[in-house]
Amino acid sequence: PLVVLFSLYLEPPALFAKVSDFKFVHQAGFPYSFKRPNHRVHDVMHLDDALAVRLPLIRQAQPPIHLIASVGIGKLAYYGSDLEILDLVGLTDKTIAKSTRSPPKDAFLIPGHQRTDPDYVFSRKPDLIDISKKDAPILVLPAIRDLWNDARLARDYHWDDGLGGYRRNE
Repeated sequence: PLVVLFSLYLEPPALFAKVSDFKFVHQAGFPYSFKRPNHRVHDVMHLDDALAVRLPLIRQAQPPIHLIASVGIGKLAYYGSDLEILDLVGLTDKTIAKSTRSPPKDAFLIPGHQRTDPDYVFSRKPDLIDISKKDAPILVLPAIRDLWNDARLARDYHWDDGLGGYRRNE
């Protein structure tokens, strides 16, 4: 266990150095690692080009967009913290998470992404439904398929090329 612990916080040459001599060890507190000088750089949350283009458009849209229903909520919620995000698969939404609706047997399932509740989503009246265009050649989660197959999507929403999602009709 000590070797594993030391391997996390010491550079490999230090593991073979004299054990009593720790003057070379960086004194940063736990959990920062001496091996990772970029420990404060979180590349996972970098703002990608597509989102960098879309967010200003979403913020400037008229009528204003306040509620966005989306499957990929991570970056959108992080960089669009001024917007309300409705998680379509229930990872952060209690109502969808408790949905008893069963996904179709041929559905593409990812752990934690099986839930769907189009009735609840449409009852919230999101200003933008951030899903791909209907029948796009992608792997489709049950929540997206249910929205595509619901008549309310075609009746109450239209595809907006600029925003890359379904915008609520005025």
